[in-house]
Amino acid sequence: MMTMPTEPDLKIAQANTAIARIDPVRALQQILAGQELAFLDVREDGEIAAGHPFFTVACPYSRLETEVAALVPRTTVPVLLLDGGDGIADRAAAALIDMNYTQVSVVAGGFPGWCRAGLSWGGGAQLSAQARAEMPVAGAAVDSIDADTLVCWQASGQTVCLVDCSAEEDFSQATVPGARWLPTLELACRLPALTDAETCVVLSSVGNNDALTGASLLALSGFKGPVALLEDGSCGWALSGRDLARGNRSVALPELDRPAQVNVRAAATDVLSSHHVPLIGHRGIDALRCDPHRTTFLFDIRSPAEAKADPLRAFTCVPGSNLIAATAQWIGVRRAQVVLADDLGLRGALAAIWLRQLGHDVHVALVDDDLRSMRAVPGAAFRIEAPECSARDALHAVWSGKGRFLDLRPSTAFRAGHVPGSTWSVRPRLAALAADPRRPFYIIADGGPGAGLATLDLLNFGHGISHVIVGGFEELKAIGAPVESSPGVPSRRAAIDSAINDAPNYQSILKGGDDAMRQFLAWEKALLGQLDHPEQAEFGT
Repeated sequence: MMTMPTEPDLKIAQANTAIARIDPVRALQQILAGQELAFLDVREDGEIAAGHPFFTVACPYSRLETEVAALVPRTTVPVLLLDGGDGIADRAAAALIDMNYTQVSVVAGGFPGWCRAGLSWGGGAQLSAQARAEMPVAGAAVDSIDADTLVCWQASGQTVCLVDCSAEEDFSQATVPGARWLPTLELACRLPALTDAETCVVLSSVGNNDALTGASLLALSGFKGPVALLEDGSCGWALSGRDLARGNRSVALPELDRPAQVNVRAAATDVLSSHHVPLIGHRGIDALRCDPHRTTFLFDIRSPAEAKADPLRAFTCVPGSNLIAATAQWIGVRRAQVVLADDLGLRGALAAIWLRQLGHDVHVALVDDDLRSMRAVPGAAFRIEAPECSARDALHAVWSGKGRFLDLRPSTAFRAGHVPGSTWSVRPRLAALAADPRRPFYIIADGGPGAGLATLDLLNFGHGISHVIVGGFEELKAIGAPVESSPGVPSRRAAIDSAINDAPNYQSILKGGDDAMRQFLAWEKALLGQLDHPEQAEFGT
């Protein structure tokens, strides 16, 4: 836990002289060298979404100290930091060194330098996992059908089982009418509970990637029934002039009866054996965790309901479909050791194959009493106690000219409503604020640790002691503070925190209509072509 310092902290200035710098080409060589390494992009979400190198892990400076320990739990692993060429990586490096990370380097020139070196990059989120989905799996060739063909099949009375493999949040927003939600890693286990072996299964998703992943996993599992992909998924359906079903409620995953469980276990045994995926028990896991030279992640990949009913304290609960679709959200170290806990084994085996193709060393652990008895290894928790004040005291100070409001909420929230006279900012931009120790900042935030981290930086920049307003914006409104909106402030350029304007997410695609859908589909299909051959080889397909 960190407490508020009483004088400017000089650690950043002292650490800058010791921070190693590495040119982008050499950085890429290290990334592809086959050793454990964390490649962290410390820019904000909007900047990252607009474009970033493949294989980076998003760890924005505004949240760095509170997120890095989960993403990079071993402090002796080499860490490469990428910024926007604006010096933020130096601040991030100083913070990591202060947290006892021992091998921290900064990519010289940041992302602009990476681009000038002619190295590959792409826009959007989770590029490596998304590009991997576009790569074929041996034996996974599946026919595609367009929306017109699906309608003809249905009109002719042909029975189909239409399954949407998208993330649950995306399915809830919009899907092809009649689709049943079943995430990618659950398909092989639970399809038999939905349909028979003769019925054609049609896989859909927002675009193509999740459906392609589902088809690949079905092929790896040995599924023998007929499978087709709905070309371009929900976007293709809408572009054919048909309405999507919106506001959907996902139902519980189909239950597996005893015969079905026996079949899933048998399939798991075959996949584990044929793909040489190792099983591991609690003693082996302890040995992995005790290795000081390797980074180990433990995940319980069962559904949230299963994990809640039968908790594994030593494991982080992440549904397997989420883990393979957004691996870098939980694993910040390339070529790490990963243990996947599963009850019947098939989900673990399939996820292991997928993560292994991303370069990780993966084991599967079958849930038993030994796993249940394992305890979590205490992490390096980062907490900060920042000075606080009431909304009423803050309002009085600002109105009497003895303070200023600094709004650190998301830019979208600020545009929708804020206290007049407030300045919007984000942690990487605090150095640009005019210092006036006689008028300290009263910080409006939505909770979380970001405001506390900002108070440390503000002190370093000569702003004096800042205070976080208890209850934030809502409390200020409740005591009668005026509110105004500003649709154009901050500008799109200034709102580096927000990925809404740049990243292809389903909400913005739906709002953008046909053009946005076409752009999203083009983005999906272009990902693989943006990778150089050495980078494509990293996937090991």
